[in-house]
Amino acid sequence: MKRFAPYVVLIALPLILLAPLVFGGRVLYWGVPLMQFYPWQHLAVETWRMGELPLWNPLVGNGAPLAANLQSGVFYPLNFLYFFLPTELALSYTAALHVVLAGLCLFAFLRSLGLGSFAALISGIAFQLSGFLIARLGFVSITVTLPWVAAWLWRAERIAQSGRGRDALWLAIAVGLGLLAGHAQTALYGLILLAGYALYRSLDARRRRSGVLAASGVLLGVGLAAIQLLPAAELARESQRAGGLDYTFAMTHSYWPWRLLTLFAPDLFGNPAYGNFWGYDNYWENAAYIGVLPLALAALAVVEWGRRRRRMKVEWRMENEELRSANAENTPQSVVSDPAPLRLESYRLQSPTSNLQSPIAFFFSIAVLSLVLAFGWFTPLYPFLFRVVPGFALFQGPARWLSVFTIALCVLAGIGAQTLLDKPGNLRRSVKWIVIGVALIGAGSVSRAFLSGRAATFPDAVLRLGVLVGAGGLLFGLRPAGRDRRFAYWAIAFVGFVALDLLTAHGALNPTIEPALYRAPAPAAEALRAEGDGRVFMFDADDAAVRERFGIALPFDDFGPATLEHWLSFRASLIANTAMIDGVPAANNFDSLLVGRYVQLREALQRQPFDAALRLLDLMHVRYIASTRALDLPIVQRTPAATIYRNASALPRAWFVPAARVEPDALSAILDPSFDPRAVVILDLSTHPVASAFTHQASRFTLHSLQDTPNTVTIRAAAQGDGYLVLADTWYPGWQATVDDQLVDILRANFAFRAVRFPAGEHVVRFRYESGLARTGMWISLTSAAVTATGLILAARRRR
Repeated sequence: MKRFAPYVVLIALPLILLAPLVFGGRVLYWGVPLMQFYPWQHLAVETWRMGELPLWNPLVGNGAPLAANLQSGVFYPLNFLYFFLPTELALSYTAALHVVLAGLCLFAFLRSLGLGSFAALISGIAFQLSGFLIARLGFVSITVTLPWVAAWLWRAERIAQSGRGRDALWLAIAVGLGLLAGHAQTALYGLILLAGYALYRSLDARRRRSGVLAASGVLLGVGLAAIQLLPAAELARESQRAGGLDYTFAMTHSYWPWRLLTLFAPDLFGNPAYGNFWGYDNYWENAAYIGVLPLALAALAVVEWGRRRRRMKVEWRMENEELRSANAENTPQSVVSDPAPLRLESYRLQSPTSNLQSPIAFFFSIAVLSLVLAFGWFTPLYPFLFRVVPGFALFQGPARWLSVFTIALCVLAGIGAQTLLDKPGNLRRSVKWIVIGVALIGAGSVSRAFLSGRAATFPDAVLRLGVLVGAGGLLFGLRPAGRDRRFAYWAIAFVGFVALDLLTAHGALNPTIEPALYRAPAPAAEALRAEGDGRVFMFDADDAAVRERFGIALPFDDFGPATLEHWLSFRASLIANTAMIDGVPAANNFDSLLVGRYVQLREALQRQPFDAALRLLDLMHVRYIASTRALDLPIVQRTPAATIYRNASALPRAWFVPAARVEPDALSAILDPSFDPRAVVILDLSTHPVASAFTHQASRFTLHSLQDTPNTVTIRAAAQGDGYLVLADTWYPGWQATVDDQLVDILRANFAFRAVRFPAGEHVVRFRYESGLARTGMWISLTSAAVTATGLILAARRRR
């Protein structure tokens, strides 16, 4: 029981917290699960079942990369549940699985440091039920990536202790899985933490080899994830973030300094689960609560480390003075007056600076640094790094440095818990904390009578803090010595108190709903399919209006009603990527990385008067417009959130143009009111370097068929004369085209789309997405996997 109890607890607590998802048949839906992760995962698994790699997404943004979108995690092995369960259930179970994994990995790391099960268990619970992880549970890519950061620390520590290549191979597997999990920002911050920890451990002369082994493990892990990393790098190069983010946008999610108070009282500024959040930004981007008692243990670890360091300084000085005095008494005067330094080989002294090698010093430094970085634009440091250091301008949300801060605090909490084993508690010393707790309870109770408005969130938060402080003081005071038989009962009570604190603090942060939200067909989608082919589009102003109506807009102060009818109404608007659920193609795309040309076209469209915008939508094969406003267009379907209109002037997805013109500024050319996309196609200098015009006589064109699969578009058509076949799909590297099985060049047409030369006669044109980088990444990943497997097999044989 002693051996397995911690693992049982670390598995059971997430299941208790997420019982409606794990046992109740309910599913995640609020925000990004409905608008991003469900559509991506559902399409990915359906593509796998068709026998194809899920490389391309034809249903959003006039076509967009899917595998290159790291957050889709299409090659992540722990997404295996999607193959056996309905997507909406697999999404919830996968999130719960990784909450368990987070606790187990940090527990293993603390145990590898030499801490006992009790201390490691406190650390694991604080991490797996932390505000950072649980408040972001629906942000699945972060949820599945963060646990691997703890695993990286664990394997790096094993390398430092053993110096064996086998442990470097296990680190490689962990790094590969963490990178495949899908959140680049969390993985990058984790790799920085890993690099710092490996460097710190390798500073010991006996462990210098460990730094080389850790670096080798990381490189091999990157190789394992190359199948997804290389396409992602290509998308980053082609995306709107290639030149860095706008400063204001990048800094939006900065950690509000006043939220430091929520390290003690998580709901001091309200909670969206109760409809009363009013703090800066949103709740979850600033969530970092690990529990009052773990926070106290982390502080205890730092205080004890400071005391030991001061004692060591005093002892070192005293011993050094005694040693010098002894040498002076036993050394001739001529030698003493010699200015050359004395060699005290007979007596080795430990410098107080060596105490900085303590894990406490490392993780305390990491906690402080990551917290300062999380403040974003509230301090000068992050803005300076944003302007100077490459890579800082690629990510939004400095507050996500709280991931590293949370890990550092939880490690310190475990070390602090270990110090509790040294001696029993002293109830007299704990009286002050009990008194403070009672005072807070009184303040919270009294303030309920006169605090109103926003401040009405203070009383309950203060009251809760008072209960935790008072009860925590009592627990600390009643602590038996570690060798006392009663300590086991006290430890159970302590662990239960920590768990109860975190369960009650974060239990309501992930609203759930019936699976029917995903399974019921949207009436609007059925109406569009009955009308015929064409993409649907929603202007940014309408998108914002729908989000505002349903509370999915800053500051996200309320989750709203968790009723099926309410959210089916939201989904019926076909907002963002929800149209993917019904297989309806959309010209919108809700993603962090978008094809740069697509973003420029969409932004230009938003700036145009409606008539001019409609001409651009014609180019994009947008036959339906979902809007909250009254438009002078025929109505296809009314929904509670938006009306679906028909755009009868939309061009087909593929059409024939007899003439071409090469323009250095293709976007300005297609914005020109005189531009007629049926008469001429604007070619881009980047794909057709000669600035000249190509004119052919008008001829009849017949489109016989257009067949679409995730990675292929096959068109059979005929024309009486030569010209160009234009396809209203996004131009992107990796697409290849053939005309009657003969390879031809794909031209960038009308700024963002594709075209090929189409000779007179009947032909079959096939567009096929075969990313060269994905293929290269696959071979690198397979080679890395073979090297890793071979190394582990050889190591196992040597152990025999």
